[in-house]
Amino acid sequence: MNTTFKLPKGLEFMRSDFANTLQSFVEIIPRTEAKTKWWESKVGGHPYLPKETEYPKDTNGNDLAFLAQINFEEVPPLDSFPKKGILQFYIGEGDMYGLDLKNPTEQNRFRVLFFEEIIEDEKQLTTNFSFVKRYSTLPFNPRKSFPIDFLFSQEIISTGDYRFDEKFEKKIMDKAGEEVVEEFYEMDIWAKHKMHGYPYFTQYDVRDSEDPMILLFQLDSDDGMEIMWGDVGVCNFFIRKEDLEKKDFSNVLYNWDCT
Repeated sequence: MNTTFKLPKGLEFMRSDFANTLQSFVEIIPRTEAKTKWWESKVGGHPYLPKETEYPKDTNGNDLAFLAQINFEEVPPLDSFPKKGILQFYIGEGDMYGLDLKNPTEQNRFRVLFFEEIIEDEKQLTTNFSFVKRYSTLPFNPRKSFPIDFLFSQEIISTGDYRFDEKFEKKIMDKAGEEVVEEFYEMDIWAKHKMHGYPYFTQYDVRDSEDPMILLFQLDSDDGMEIMWGDVGVCNFFIRKEDLEKKDFSNVLYNWDCT
C-alpha cells in the first residue's frame, strides 16, 4: 500500500484511512507554446478534424472554441479509458463559456468529440481554419497551442469530493480540530490539469452518490497557458463509467467554477 502521500502533521493518525482512498490519475503537463502535429495532444490551437467531420457549432450556429485534445496513444493506461483515439473538448464563448447550469450534460453550448481511428494523412484533414470566427470572451487564448505531456500518479481523496464530508470531516474535526481541517483544505494538491483521480472545485462537487460520475478531464487556471476560469477557477468534465467503457461521450457533464 502506498503511504508516501503528503498529509498535515495533525492527520498522521489517519494515514491508513486516506491510503484506502488512493486513486490513479494522469497529470497533464503543458510544454512551451509550439506548433504541433494535427493529431498530437494539446491545449488550444487548431484541432484534429477529418474533412468529412463538420466543425462543432452551438445550437445557434456559432462556432465553438477548441479547448483541448487528448491522443490516448500518448497517455499512460488508465482503467476504463480508451487505449487509442483522440478525445476533444470544445466550449462556447461568453460569460458562462458554454456552461448550462440547468442542463450540464446537454451538448448545445459545448461539445466532446471522439475519433477512435486516427488519420495521419494531412490531405484527408481540415488544415485551414480561417473560417472559424474570432472569439471575444473565452477563458483562454485559442490562437496559442501548448503541447502536453502525461505523468501517471496516485492521489488521495480531495476535500471537495462529495464523499469527503461523509467519510472524514467529522472524524477530523472531533480528533484533530478545525485548525488541522483548514490546513488540509489549504493544501490544494488536487488543483492541477489531469484525467481521472479526484476533482478539484473552488465551490462544491456537482456530483452525488446517486450518480457517481468519474473525472474525465480537468483543466485548471494556468498563467503559463493564459487560462483563467473566471476568478482563478477550474474546469471539469465528468462521465459515467459505463459510458466511458463504451466510448460513448454523448452524456458528459461540463462544469467550471471559481471563487
